[in-house]
Amino acid sequence: MANVVTPMPAPPLTPIIPTVSEAATATNDVVHLVRLVKSMREMDCEPYSGEQDAEVAGRWIRKVEKTMI
Repeated sequence: MANVVTPMPAPPLTPIIPTVSEAATATNDVVHLVRLVKSMREMDCEPYSGEQDAEVAGRWIRKVEKTMI
C-alpha cells in the first residue's frame, strides 16, 4: 500500500492595506473625475444614461466630442 499524503491547508491570507500614497492617489483621481463631470455638465453635456440603442449612444458620443473640442 502506498502512503497517502494529505496536502497542508494554505495559510490564511493577510489583507493588503493600501499605503497612504495609494489612498491619496485614489482620492485625487476621484476628485479629478468629479471636477471633469461637473465641467462637462456646465458645458451642457449630459451623462450617458446607459441606453442600449446604438443610435442614441452614437448621438451621445458625438455630443461629447463637440463639447470637448
